[in-house]
Amino acid sequence: MSSPTTTPRPAGWTASQPPAPGGGTSSPPDANGRHLLNTLLTHKQARGLARREEFTAATGADIDAVLEALTARAEELEPVDTAAAAHLREQIHPQVAAYAAALERAGYPPSLFFSRTFTIDTGQIVNQGRAENLFRGLAATNGEPITPREERGFGQASLSTVRGPIWRITPVPLTPTGRLPIAVAGKKNPATTAPSLLVEELDPCHLSPVMRATGCRLRRHVLRLPDGWIEHTGMKEGRTAFALPGFPAA
Repeated sequence: MSSPTTTPRPAGWTASQPPAPGGGTSSPPDANGRHLLNTLLTHKQARGLARREEFTAATGADIDAVLEALTARAEELEPVDTAAAAHLREQIHPQVAAYAAALERAGYPPSLFFSRTFTIDTGQIVNQGRAENLFRGLAATNGEPITPREERGFGQASLSTVRGPIWRITPVPLTPTGRLPIAVAGKKNPATTAPSLLVEELDPCHLSPVMRATGCRLRRHVLRLPDGWIEHTGMKEGRTAFALPGFPAA
């Protein structure tokens, strides 16, 4: 994972041309805090591409330019908003750098880094698990979208109806007693006494393990793992090491 001040291109992503002048070296004001999205759009615009147009000719140099632009944006914010600058430098930049490295290691082309159908910067905001408590009653029904954007993508008459099968894969919370408070484990993952991996199918319209239209439970498998395969990491240590799901911590 590259640091916030250095942005080496992942090995194997060779550049066929240098970044265009002004291509991704700065980004527009991030009033909504979506630094990555705004930087991607700015870089595409500098390359003569529309917001929704695929960047099929993207190279490793374009990835570098985005990472450098994020670093530059953090420096711009430092005098006026130190908290925002720190968040961009210490949280967003390392995640984007790790994501770029993961794409390269998986053999994906740099164009997918800029693709609106592949790279999504916000994730799915739904009232599930611990979110029921975190949203403090703002959305009382489990599995309901929390933002207008998510509302557009959920339900029988929505974008989600064209999704294929969705599978959720996650380690199951491990404790000697097999019991944990909901505030710790949430409602999605029941605690277990043995190292285990949960693999379950989700309703593509509601991201629920139960098909809402029929009330039927979907396919679910719990796989026993060898001892030592699951490691507990506290939130503080996890943030320090950028231990993100699916990404290496170092």
